Amino acid sequence: MNTFKTSAMLAATAIAAAASAQQSVRLFVSDWDTNSAYEFNTVTGVLVRTVLPARADGANAMTGMAIGADELLYVTDFATDAVRRYNPENGLRLGTFIPASSGGLDNATDLTFGPDGHLYAANGDTGGVLRYDGTNGQFLDLFIHTNACAASRFMLFSGGNVYVTDHFADSVKKFDAATGDLIAEFACCAPEGRGL
Repeated sequence: MNTFKTSAMLAATAIAAAASAQQSVRLFVSDWDTNSAYEFNTVTGVLVRTVLPARADGANAMTGMAIGADELLYVTDFATDAVRRYNPENGLRLGTFIPASSGGLDNATDLTFGPDGHLYAANGDTGGVLRYDGTNGQFLDLFIHTNACAASRFMLFSGGNVYVTDHFADSVKKFDAATGDLIAEFACCAPEGRGL
C-alpha cells in the first residue's frame, strides 16, 4: 500500500497524518504533557477519540509520530530514547520498535519513513539524523552527521531532498535524500526551529 505521511511539531505537540488511495486522511496528535495521543476529525477539528491514554505503558514525553507502510503508529519517547509501535485502531502497544539509545538515539524529536522504507529519527540533543531498518528497527547508520545539523524536526520530500530544522543554527537545511550530504542552508532566521 502506498502511504503518505507528514508530521509537524508545534511547541510540545506532534501531528501526524496518513492517507492511501483506499483510506481518508487521518490526523493523530501526541501530547507531550500527558503522554497521550488523540485522533481528530480532519474536516471539523473535533476530537474523535483518545488513541493512547495518558502515560500508556509508561510512555514519557511523546514527541514524533509516523505511520508505517504497515499502517501502525510509531512514536518517539523523548525521555527513554526509544521508539514504540502501536495499533492506531485500539491503542494496543506492539512492543518497542527501536530500543533505548540504539545507534545513539538521544531525545528523538521526530520520525519519518523515507522513500526507501527505512525509518529516520531526528536526534534532538546529540544532533544529526539516524536511519533504522523500516521492518525490524535495527540501527543502520548515521544518515546526517551530527556536525551538519542539530536536528529538531525534519521531513523527507519526494523531490529527492531532506529538509531539517536546526534549532541551534536557527535555520532549515537542505540535504541530499540519497546520500545525506548537506546541499545548502535553505532558510535562515527560524529561531530554534522545531517544526516543518
